Amino acid sequence: MAYAKNKKRLSIDLDEETYFKMEDFCSSFNGLTKGVLINECIKNFVSLNDEVKQDLAEFAYKRYRKHAKVAFEVNDDEVIRQEKEQKVADQFKNLANMYNDFKEYRFCDIEGIVDMQRFDLLNGYVVVPCDWIPLNVKRAAQSQGVYVMEIWNAKELKIPHYLYFSEQKEINDSEKTVFYSLVRKNCPDFKICEERQVEPIYGMADEQGRRELLNKEDFEDQPIIGIFEIPDDGERDRYPYSAKIFRKEK
Repeated sequence: MAYAKNKKRLSIDLDEETYFKMEDFCSSFNGLTKGVLINECIKNFVSLNDEVKQDLAEFAYKRYRKHAKVAFEVNDDEVIRQEKEQKVADQFKNLANMYNDFKEYRFCDIEGIVDMQRFDLLNGYVVVPCDWIPLNVKRAAQSQGVYVMEIWNAKELKIPHYLYFSEQKEINDSEKTVFYSLVRKNCPDFKICEERQVEPIYGMADEQGRRELLNKEDFEDQPIIGIFEIPDDGERDRYPYSAKIFRKEK
């Protein structure tokens, strides 16, 4: 394999885990250096045209759905198999996002298919559509409550649903603030929704305690940001998007 003589030196910081993975990988191939590995990965990825990247993203996402479905349907007593399938699914999903220019790949929307994904909680698990994006998934195993952010009147921005895991059954104001900040970091267009929002103005309460929304037309024409709790299975007759929490029996 031939390489150009012209080189540039660059100092980069790697996660410790990434560094040792790269070292192990290079040591398994005679003569492969870290510099060659990095060069080849960058050259081959950056040079991909959009059609190739989208084909690879689509393939990886379909494989993600396949393995995620198996992990979801596996019996709870088959923990090892479930963990294995979920690990493979996560790797395919990461590849799909990478080939999609490091943005969340949302093939479900294109096909109109609603596949489900599962996250284990402290006392059960939650099932939500596959294109809902978890923001603090590392906290899922210690969480009791799961919340979704949905935005109305902003379809042109194509902002996805975002999930937030809470250690408490009910989310508090400080956690809502964290939820908002995480969405801002993951979705630049979310700021547009915040800026366009209109504060509701209510009139005096009538005899039944009801208050009329005085600026209803302006309020309903602009983005409305809502945070909703994912309900437990059996609590309701209807479950939006089929999202629900299954609690372990005590």
